[in-house]
Amino acid sequence: MESFILIVVSFLALYYLSKKQDQMANSLIGEEYSRFERRYNDITYSCHDATVVRRQINSAMPLPLIPSTSYFARALCLTEDGHWFWFDTSIRRMKLDRTSITPTTDEEALNALKDDPEIVNQYFPDSDQQSA
Repeated sequence: MESFILIVVSFLALYYLSKKQDQMANSLIGEEYSRFERRYNDITYSCHDATVVRRQINSAMPLPLIPSTSYFARALCLTEDGHWFWFDTSIRRMKLDRTSITPTTDEEALNALKDDPEIVNQYFPDSDQQSA
């Protein structure tokens, strides 16, 4: 009986630690996002002033109960001036490893959003995309 209780407590501790690691990663990514900006071809891509249209955060650990120390985040953003860009960042050993902004075209943004007709209609009202 003690072994069973010990196993249950161990699983709960791993689950709690995994959730805390996820929260820390979200916090690191959010802090980096709020202060990051780059200038390409006389256009300033500022995360602080942009709208996140779609985001995805992945852990390097595929099992939910095992805490991860590596995360990868990608967000498709739209500036106030109507320019699209990808914000990419990675965390290794719970420290920011790499952050970048990659400008993208309207067509690439539409292609990235094609599986969500509601968002497509919101940001591309004149597109030929039909709702299913």
